[in-house]
Amino acid sequence: MSNQSPLSEPRVVDGDIQLPPGWWSQGPTYLDDLPALPGGLYSLGLVGCSKRKRPTALPLPAAELYAGVLFHHAYQYSTAQHDLTLVLSGRWGLVAPLTLLEPYDYVLPQRQALGRAWAIHVLSQLDPLWRDQTTSLHHVYLYAGKRYVQPLLDIVTRYRLFADVTWHWPVRGLNIQQQARWFADQSAEEPKGT
Repeated sequence: MSNQSPLSEPRVVDGDIQLPPGWWSQGPTYLDDLPALPGGLYSLGLVGCSKRKRPTALPLPAAELYAGVLFHHAYQYSTAQHDLTLVLSGRWGLVAPLTLLEPYDYVLPQRQALGRAWAIHVLSQLDPLWRDQTTSLHHVYLYAGKRYVQPLLDIVTRYRLFADVTWHWPVRGLNIQQQARWFADQSAEEPKGT
């Protein structure tokens, strides 16, 4: 008989992924507050969440909850450059910016199996946007660290998913300071559509 407490976050035991009740695939989609998609071809920006959250007793929209400076640079840049921006949350997967979230303390572990499970969940959330017959997801831009992006790209490449979508990772290989500088340099250039 095991004296283990109930799972509070995912873990790998003997090579098997164990998810607590209500985690990723069993939880809500967090895309209910998705803005209307543009017609025709569109680009999507995926911005990594931040560990730092605003102290609050009430739920906040995801775009306001994350308090990291890099998150705000990436989010502002993505919303200016792309037709749609979503947040990549280690806890919830894809989150619409206006979705109300309570503060949480979870960082996606570096365990490869958990990264794959999370990536599969994120891609399953993305799939209905890709399959929408009234629009065409053409480009996905990833503004997040390796812990979030690599599992996504590995699954997309390995299983040839979203074949007609071009994936971009403009901040690949940049540390946090270099990413902040990259966003500052980009914002100094001409905005989208000019």
